[in-house]
Amino acid sequence: MFAGSHVGLVLYRGWQQILRDAFQRIDAILARSNCSFHWVCLDEEEGFARCLYALGEHSRYVVDVANLSRRATRVVTSDGSKELVPAIDAIILDTERVSGETCIVCGARCGQRTEHFGRVLPLCTQHLPEVVNEAGEEGLEGVWRRAILVEIDRNH
Repeated sequence: MFAGSHVGLVLYRGWQQILRDAFQRIDAILARSNCSFHWVCLDEEEGFARCLYALGEHSRYVVDVANLSRRATRVVTSDGSKELVPAIDAIILDTERVSGETCIVCGARCGQRTEHFGRVLPLCTQHLPEVVNEAGEEGLEGVWRRAILVEIDRNH
């Protein structure tokens, strides 16, 4: 799932279980096919997980936002992977929804996203910037230090 061209992969501690469950559910769907799959982008956007993927393709990507799909795809395709897309998209959309209610640092249900230094994030009361920032840290530095588990920069 992590091999292939991507624009950046960031895994957050608080969302580990949510993503692990999604990965396992997607793996079960892929086991019934011979399509290749890899993540194009895993990150946070507006306090939600952003999960974009490629399925059965190895070219440049376009994100299909018109149909609420999170699939990054080629402009032209005929590889037969389209039957898998609705099931995978349902898993990803549910994952993204739940992430917006889950502390990005610890995984506790926080129920809502709140604004901190111009960013909307799901944070529990124990992981607010004013609580986790250490001496010399400003803004969201303490949150990112505690939240980011793995960050893999863009590749081609």
